[in-house]
Amino acid sequence: MLLAYELAWCPRNRFGAKQNFYLIDPYLVYFIATLLCRRLIWQVIQGLTTLILPSSISKHVLEFLKLFVIGAIVGNLLWCTYHIFQNHPVMNFCYLFYPFAVYVILFWPCMNAFFDLIPSCEPREDRVKTSKAGLYHTCSSSPQTIRGEVEMLKGDFNLRMRHVLFNSLLNAYYVGFLPCCFAQTALHYDVTWATLHLAYIWVSCFIFHMIHCYPPRYCDTLHRAALHLGRWSKVEGRHAYLPYALHNVIRVHAPDEAVLSRILDDLDLISPVDVWRWRRESVDFMIAPAALHHLIAQLHDSHISYEILIPNVQRLLDSEKAAPKGSKMDWISYHRLADASPHPSIHEYMDTLAADYSHMVEVFSIGTSTMGHDLMVMKVSTGNATRSFWIDGGIHAREWISPATSTYIMREFVENYDVHKDVVDLYDWYFLPVVNPDGYEYSQTENRLWRKTRSDHDSPSGCIGVDSNRNFDFHWMESGASSDKCSEIYAGPEAESEPENRAIRDFLMQFVEDTGVSSFEVLLSLHSYGQLWLSPWGYADIKPEDYSDLEELGLVGVEAIFQVHGLEYTFGTSPDVLYLSSGGTKDWSKGVAGIKYSYTIELRDTGFHGFVLPPEEIIPTGEEILSAVKACALHLQGKGRTMAQPHV
Repeated sequence: MLLAYELAWCPRNRFGAKQNFYLIDPYLVYFIATLLCRRLIWQVIQGLTTLILPSSISKHVLEFLKLFVIGAIVGNLLWCTYHIFQNHPVMNFCYLFYPFAVYVILFWPCMNAFFDLIPSCEPREDRVKTSKAGLYHTCSSSPQTIRGEVEMLKGDFNLRMRHVLFNSLLNAYYVGFLPCCFAQTALHYDVTWATLHLAYIWVSCFIFHMIHCYPPRYCDTLHRAALHLGRWSKVEGRHAYLPYALHNVIRVHAPDEAVLSRILDDLDLISPVDVWRWRRESVDFMIAPAALHHLIAQLHDSHISYEILIPNVQRLLDSEKAAPKGSKMDWISYHRLADASPHPSIHEYMDTLAADYSHMVEVFSIGTSTMGHDLMVMKVSTGNATRSFWIDGGIHAREWISPATSTYIMREFVENYDVHKDVVDLYDWYFLPVVNPDGYEYSQTENRLWRKTRSDHDSPSGCIGVDSNRNFDFHWMESGASSDKCSEIYAGPEAESEPENRAIRDFLMQFVEDTGVSSFEVLLSLHSYGQLWLSPWGYADIKPEDYSDLEELGLVGVEAIFQVHGLEYTFGTSPDVLYLSSGGTKDWSKGVAGIKYSYTIELRDTGFHGFVLPPEEIIPTGEEILSAVKACALHLQGKGRTMAQPHV
């Protein structure tokens, strides 16, 4: 255009054929205008389509329109190229299509970069994909999340920079350089002026693209991430928990499980989602603040109802009480496992009971954990029983109420034996308060919401631990378990890969008789949360042949709990009220160890505190489960030994 303006003032006598002289080929102008206006055309079409059509069909219409626009643009470019070819040398076409070769090298096969104002996908397969919801900094302390976030930030920054450089140079090339290449040989232009003009166009376009692709909010995200990632330091001590400030626990009521799974998968790209409880009609999960607004928007779009159960998880963690130094074992605070002097510990309390009540209490180790902690079992027996009763807890590290409830029942049976004599004499009682000692200690000192064991199975992402309640060798990995080493329900590289599971297996299998029936009549595995009394089977939506017996005894326990503080527990199999899960304690103990009455009990509450149950709830919970245990024992009194069902 500038060349045309310049030559329009030339004397006619220098160009006698001026009326037939085109300073710039009009088809070249059409070619350049089509190429440089492509994004404007697409943004207008996209905006109108989104505004007019409902969201349910606009996505599919936009896919069709994008193909149509691409076809129209390519067709127009080919039409212009044909006419340009009529008047110019073939070598000029190298100048015309050179930027397309550069585009293929930088962005192929991602076509979004051709239309989008800000690039939204990574063209290389070896790059980490960014979330469709945008770029976030999650302030996580998970090594896996940190590595993923660094890769995402780096990849997104580099993609935007390529976008800025390519498009600014593209504009300068086609506006300032290409017209000079196609100028007629009789035309003279000032090379210095044309070069300055080219530089001016490139600098202007570069600035505009930088402002658009690197807005202040985006730069602030990079700054906060760099500041956070550059200030890591290890903090020692009991309260050196990972920060959960502004993390929320949300309950989503989702009748369509597939829709909810899709939403959770999308959120997991932004920040890891920690599912706390999944029932058929709802799911509770903890979510980082970075993903909260995106989640709420998705729920509104999908017409899914939700409620925020815990608005600030860290505030709830800060309210937990540590046992006072030098104090005795109590049930108004949560206690460490062992070797935590001057704090009272669970194992020390068990040793104290064994020393003070040696005529009825025996404490022994049935094995060691990955990190060398003993799996300490306490046996309470007056020598009058021929049947046994097993109670364990703490298989999931963050469920502190479980070991606390186990030790409360131990205390009542031993220190208040005279009150409970009629029940204690019925069985040999075995208590394993902490099945997962490594994870439990880790939750006490490092990460309050840690769930799994602390074994290392060479995860490429550095993920640690196995869900022991998915690791028993009974229908292992058939349902409700994961082979992903970073999953909270990772079932391990093989069945009973964890030393804790093998220790329980080896101990309980000693009591299995030749008939396949165990001298253990009842097994209760204490968990939290949900207020549920769960019966086998969990691996499939089927029930054992003796389910009526299991239901009868379970409902006795549920009624006994209700009579204490009026709390309602729900009885059923895991698939009935929760989800499918294979490789769990209750399924294995019934299907392999021959323990007829095998249950999982999910303790208080129903979600308003979740795993972070206040210490004030320990004694009421202990009273309820103690009442249920006694009721079940008395109910079975006089029934005699009931043969276990054949293995399934």
